[in-house]
Amino acid sequence: MEKFLFHLFEISLTMSIIILLFAAFNVFFAKKYAAKWRYIIWIILLVALLIPFRPDFDFSLTNTLHPLEETNVEGQNLALTETISNETSKQEALPVNETVKETNFIDTPTLFLFIWLGGVALFLAYTLWMHIRFLRMVKRWSYKIKDETMLAILQDEKEMLGAGHKQIALYGCKLEISPMLIYRFKPTILLPNKEISREELSYIFRHELIHYRRKDIWIRYLMLFINAIYWFNPVIYFMAKSLQNECEESCDEKIVRGLDTLSRKEYGETIIGIIGREKITKTRLSTNFYGGKKTMKKKTINDYGY
Repeated sequence: MEKFLFHLFEISLTMSIIILLFAAFNVFFAKKYAAKWRYIIWIILLVALLIPFRPDFDFSLTNTLHPLEETNVEGQNLALTETISNETSKQEALPVNETVKETNFIDTPTLFLFIWLGGVALFLAYTLWMHIRFLRMVKRWSYKIKDETMLAILQDEKEMLGAGHKQIALYGCKLEISPMLIYRFKPTILLPNKEISREELSYIFRHELIHYRRKDIWIRYLMLFINAIYWFNPVIYFMAKSLQNECEESCDEKIVRGLDTLSRKEYGETIIGIIGREKITKTRLSTNFYGGKKTMKKKTINDYGY
């Protein structure tokens, strides 16, 4: 138990230092390499957190001793055993009132273990409850999109990305949301209940389908699991936010690659036009078109030429 907790906190501290160093590196050199690679590095760090324990290699000295040395060791062990027996006998001979007995109901490592397990349970319970609550709200306020033009645009984008045969549902939602990909029995793209042009739809569908092809939603699930394990570490929360932002930025980067300046500007206007709200309803277990105010500012200034 103590060994488990020691390894848990050891890897937490070690990885926190690595994560902060990588974040500091990004502050100065992020523009030097693509968001795709920054996203991949975050995933590698995520996997490293998933494997916190290292195998122990215990080599027994008795396996490498000379036979004569083994005999000496056995003799020493026998003498030690006899000494312990004698001491035990003396202790047993002492009166009962002179025997010291400690009766601890729970030791410190066990207490820390229960605290850690309680934190994991509470974190997962709260996150899953919020996600279920979100899905119930979506179920209440969403509607299946049957517009043939919109469905045709979605199919065209699926064909372009090699996912034409995949069954992906399309729903509109009256909640204040950004376009997102969620899983409700099957992959579902949710759209906000507002007027969206054909060009905007193409960009939105392409964005969410790239998330679908890259299995980004499963990275979100893994990040949630890691966040639960290291719920006590604020650096992991910072990592979760950074991973989400790099995921969205790398997706945008893939879309605008090869586009001319005008098309990049149109894509930036699509993002700003579709969001256009201070507060949106969202869940951690989805891919969101919106990555926060800072990410939006970075996108519009650096990527789209505003």
